[in-house]
Amino acid sequence: MALIAPTQIDDITPAWLTTAMIENGNLESDNAVVDFERRIIGEGRGYGSRMAHYTLKVAYTSKLAPPSLVIKIEPASKEQVDNMIRMNTFEREIRFYQDVAPTAPLRLPKVYFTLAQPPCFAIAMEDLSDLTPGDQLIGMPVDQVERVIGLIAKLQAKYWHNDALAALEWMPEEYNIRDAFEESNWQSFREGLGQAISPEAIQTGELFRHHIDWIENEINHAPKTIVHYDLREDNMLFGEPETDEEIVVVDWAVCVRGCGAYDVARLMGGSETPSQRRGHQIEILKTWHDALVANGVDDYSFEEALYHFRICAMSFCSIPVYFHRYAEMGGRAPKLLEVIAQRAFESVLELEATSVLPK
Repeated sequence: MALIAPTQIDDITPAWLTTAMIENGNLESDNAVVDFERRIIGEGRGYGSRMAHYTLKVAYTSKLAPPSLVIKIEPASKEQVDNMIRMNTFEREIRFYQDVAPTAPLRLPKVYFTLAQPPCFAIAMEDLSDLTPGDQLIGMPVDQVERVIGLIAKLQAKYWHNDALAALEWMPEEYNIRDAFEESNWQSFREGLGQAISPEAIQTGELFRHHIDWIENEINHAPKTIVHYDLREDNMLFGEPETDEEIVVVDWAVCVRGCGAYDVARLMGGSETPSQRRGHQIEILKTWHDALVANGVDDYSFEEALYHFRICAMSFCSIPVYFHRYAEMGGRAPKLLEVIAQRAFESVLELEATSVLPK
């Protein structure tokens, strides 16, 4: 019987899991998932999926089946599903785990099986609930940021402007920040979250929103590599220091082939508090650039990296501007979007990022 991708969490039954796991070699053919304990996880931390944790009970002790796993399916709202389909987010994440993850130089969750029946998708992955999830509202300390940046640089160096990157044709190259700064959306942001940022930040936004085409062009002409594009503390799990599980980066659904400095700008500009970040952004960028060089990137100067970093910091401001309307979802969303807006614009001001704009 053909396995149907679930549209609701309740569609995932013991019988469904039995079929999925046997078909993908995660359960013996004469075994079965007879029951499970389920709990919903990740609520309020993202807008592109629903996730649940399953502790499995099988008919007999299995050498193949994990004792527990996490299953991720498409989001609940039609608007979110439409956005997911438009951006191919689930297909991108599935392909990332198929094509990139097996040889990636960083710890990633193991994927047991995937289903792609647009608009319905499912990804079953390793249970990493023994690790500590990051909390973007709290913010990351400097040393943690440095370690994440070093890991991302290793992956980016491996795919730095080369044939391996070109082969990932399913991964888009486009950065679209125009929609965020379209007049009606910008005014809506100013009326809502705009009150959370300084008048100087608003003036800065007014300045670079009139250079959208130039910003996109400069980013698109930078050397390309794999960019997580949603590199933030909420998409990280933390384990024991100096182990393989010290930092696990998850949620690769919006990865692109683009300017590597964007991940640096997004992590610092979104996941560090201003007090933690102030005065060391250039230092962290140097850590990233040094890691690129140490891993074989020998044709990209620090001056180029700093130039692209400033441009990417401005580009990142499009995220809170575009997603400000999701504050209406309630829960954690309003505070999270307010915090991201404050941090992103303050990062631009501290970097004097607009100094690179054409006169």
